[in-house]
Amino acid sequence: MLEHGAGGVCVVEPVAPAAFVEGRPIHILIADDHEIVRLGLRAILEARPQWKVVAEAANGKEAISKALASKPDVVIMDYSLPLMNGLEATRQIRFMRASPRRKS
Repeated sequence: MLEHGAGGVCVVEPVAPAAFVEGRPIHILIADDHEIVRLGLRAILEARPQWKVVAEAANGKEAISKALASKPDVVIMDYSLPLMNGLEATRQIRFMRASPRRKS
């Protein structure tokens, strides 16, 4: 699910039920090209003990690689990012997460 919030922020995927079932914190990735925004969001989000920022990205391509590496439950994505906009990065993250893994 893709929702557009204020300021061009896109939220990818609703909170994964697995986080609640497993009793672990909800893992979050923040993608924004402004460091001060990432820092502010991190401070707000991590004030809640059940939320944990597991990765940050400053551009769309970095958001994709960090999402694949950290497997967050939630991605907070700015729409206007360098190298690749947030909408395209969101599409690629969703596609890669939905694609079946090949066995080696």
